[in-house]
Amino acid sequence: MKKCVVMGLVLLVVVGITGQLYAEYPDKPLRVIIPFPPGGGSDRLTRMLDQFSKEVFGDSFTFVYKSGAGGAIGCSEISKAKPDGYWIGTFNVPQMVLFSLTGMGDFTPDSFSYICQVASDPQVLVTPKNSPIKTLKQFIETAKEKKGKVMVGSPGGLSIADLAVFKLMEEAGIEVTIIPHKGGADMNAALLGGHIDSGMGQIGIITPEKHNLNLLAVTQKERHAFIPEVPTFPELGYNIETAIHRLFATPKGVDGKKLKVLEKKLKQIWDREGYKKNMVKAFFSPVWMSGDEAEVMTKKWYEDAQYLLKKYKP
Repeated sequence: MKKCVVMGLVLLVVVGITGQLYAEYPDKPLRVIIPFPPGGGSDRLTRMLDQFSKEVFGDSFTFVYKSGAGGAIGCSEISKAKPDGYWIGTFNVPQMVLFSLTGMGDFTPDSFSYICQVASDPQVLVTPKNSPIKTLKQFIETAKEKKGKVMVGSPGGLSIADLAVFKLMEEAGIEVTIIPHKGGADMNAALLGGHIDSGMGQIGIITPEKHNLNLLAVTQKERHAFIPEVPTFPELGYNIETAIHRLFATPKGVDGKKLKVLEKKLKQIWDREGYKKNMVKAFFSPVWMSGDEAEVMTKKWYEDAQYLLKKYKP
């Protein structure tokens, strides 16, 4: 009987200590790895979170910039960081998936533990304002007629925009020529200068220039609040849904209870009206996804991107 009482007391002490440890976590600043240079989308989005981090986490974030190779170096740094719950990072999917599939990064979707998604920004197919192509139907008809000669700009090398164009080619049975640029601003300049026929760009980069462009279709199921007048690909009969999914993750191996604390606290910030207003003002689309959902989505993108790359970039 005494033995049972002693064991019970020991168990209560252990549970109490463990609960206290997790109640106090984190008890020092989180280090956030940003795979892109200061001032980019990931940096700005994380700094919006950081405006509320001291109140929610107890400390402001410590920013660690690891840019290079389009973000592949930073993703690698996240995967190799110490899995103690104090190193987290932000990256974009499916871009991270493309790094893994093309050998640009020594990691896979299984190299991370996922905290959450805070934003999801779809793409928009556009043409210059003076183009005779003003609808998706006209675009597809022209692409079929010109057999691969229609130029579609993309903001960078191999990116989510390319995957969206691959999906369009598959869905519509067309061929086009993808023209990479050094970023969204560079692609917009090429569009406005009439150097390319069309472009597939992130909604946050396209929306501020919409008065200079014809917006043909958005790569998501529902119309977007930024441009509610623009139809979606599914609405027009084409099953094309792509987006830049902006995630937070840790290296694999972080304690599951710590992951849930991180997810809960980031959700507290995400739920704040001030945070969402800041996001929308900067043309980010606030879309929450739990860590478990983000992991499933990332692995689905891995399968889809693998198929599209094999078919269109053998």
